Amino acid sequence: MTIIVVGLNHKTASVDVRERLALSNEQSKQFLLTLKSRFPGGEFVVISTCNRVELYAAFSDSDASSGVEDNHIITTDELIDAIGRFTGLHVPAFKDALYIRFDDKAVTHLMTVAASLDSLIVGESQILAQVKESYKLAWDNKTTGKVLSRLFHTAFGCAKEIYTATSITSRRVSVAGVAVELAQKLFSNIENDEVTVVGAGEMGELLIQHFQSLRVKNISVVNRTASRVNKLARKYKIEPVLWDKLGEKFVSTDIIVAAATAEKILFNKEMFAALMAKRKGRPLLVIDIAVPRNFSPDINALDDVYLYGVDDLALVVEENMQARQEEIDLAKTIIETTVSDFEDWLEIKDIGPLLGQLRDKFHNIRQGELATYFKGQTDLTEPQKKKINAVANRMVNKQLHSLMHTLNAMARKQSTKDVAKLITDIIEHTHREN
Repeated sequence: MTIIVVGLNHKTASVDVRERLALSNEQSKQFLLTLKSRFPGGEFVVISTCNRVELYAAFSDSDASSGVEDNHIITTDELIDAIGRFTGLHVPAFKDALYIRFDDKAVTHLMTVAASLDSLIVGESQILAQVKESYKLAWDNKTTGKVLSRLFHTAFGCAKEIYTATSITSRRVSVAGVAVELAQKLFSNIENDEVTVVGAGEMGELLIQHFQSLRVKNISVVNRTASRVNKLARKYKIEPVLWDKLGEKFVSTDIIVAAATAEKILFNKEMFAALMAKRKGRPLLVIDIAVPRNFSPDINALDDVYLYGVDDLALVVEENMQARQEEIDLAKTIIETTVSDFEDWLEIKDIGPLLGQLRDKFHNIRQGELATYFKGQTDLTEPQKKKINAVANRMVNKQLHSLMHTLNAMARKQSTKDVAKLITDIIEHTHREN
């Protein structure tokens, strides 16, 4: 069995390319059905988010190439061609941005994605839900099967273990991340608070992503260039605010995070004193991570204004970086173990049905032998028969457990085909004997 992932993400492709390849749920469904029609022997799952588009495929050895990675190029080219045909984007426009991974490397990649270690914001919680939604879409449309279903459920379990064993989801290692973390600590119900992001550049977009990862519903973005703010607002489905409406927005908002590019201070103490008078004592958190600063430092002297600058956050970033690295190392260890377990399952999955037949055969023998024994024991009551049956059932199960453990171990060390033949011989032999 060969597993392949073909994809691109925020590290390898520009926003323009990602936008042109991004698929809605309905488009993903149609793409999956197109792939299944073209490659009926394959299994397929598509993940499409604002930061990545990935196609996972699994083929039996007869559908893929010889098993040598270099020989998979035909299958890979066909998948890439299918992406281009469906999206209408010429392959040369995105091929250089693609990463292609096979087998254990593809498995490791999915585990890393689901655990948010490959996200733009490491530790963000949305990606696991998005991966689950992508898998469900494939499952509902019957484009996945035994292998990818096992793989994705294994990835879900791995991500859960990482989230439980580490604090990756709460450790922020960028100034933007720490800013949002600070807001989360100061506002216990931040999901329902009003957030205004000043600046529609790269840092402003990162702030929006951080807040949305915390499920903040009421986010607005302010920028001096209308086209830029409108584009960002459409992308993240938030409220755009024009620069001349900034004062009104500052009166109603709870949290302001500023990351606008400017050569001088944009907001001074006098301007804010007038705004705070209109807020009537409602506290306001201002986090200024812009360099140069957007807010004059003396704003912090105003009543009910709490201003934090980039220097206030730098120490937290450094501390989090050290702690985060230790947790990432632990997460990688968990992923390595999970990948190894999945590879073990993949190697012996084909003997699973035979083991089931073997189990049935042994229990059929048990039932036949007990039926013969009970015919000659007319004085046994029904409760007594049930006890005898239960004891016999436990004996057979214990013997089967030992035998199947041995067969699974053999399948990992030897040829699966040889072990499958051995199981078949045992089944046939027990059939002849009974």
